[in-house]
Amino acid sequence: MAHILIVEDDSDFSAMLVHALTAERHEIRRVANAKEAVHVIDSNWPELLIADYFLLDPVMDGGDLARHLSGLRPQTPIIFVSAMPRAVLDREAQRLPKCRVIQKPIDLDVFLATVRAELASREADAPAQAAE
Repeated sequence: MAHILIVEDDSDFSAMLVHALTAERHEIRRVANAKEAVHVIDSNWPELLIADYFLLDPVMDGGDLARHLSGLRPQTPIIFVSAMPRAVLDREAQRLPKCRVIQKPIDLDVFLATVRAELASREADAPAQAAE
């Protein structure tokens, strides 16, 4: 079980993600904008961030949030789930050390496999980080 933060302004889409991840026995926190996400991150650090790249937030979009999170804890995996053009998402993902991209509309099986892979990668990295 992992603590996962979902930042998505489409409530129907985020409800679907919450349902799928809860069925996988993860602890999910869902917020609709980056400001709320920063508040959650400050009080309860997620093991995985899933964010829409293009949030309807005038202060901070998903990319800004991911850069903020990555600057504080670069080992935290990030998955962008967005309808933005793939080239934009790939360019952003290249700037972040632990970032994956899934284009909307999503294939739920691919999404869940990506989540599993990122969490497994994080667990595999944990012993090496503890030794440093």
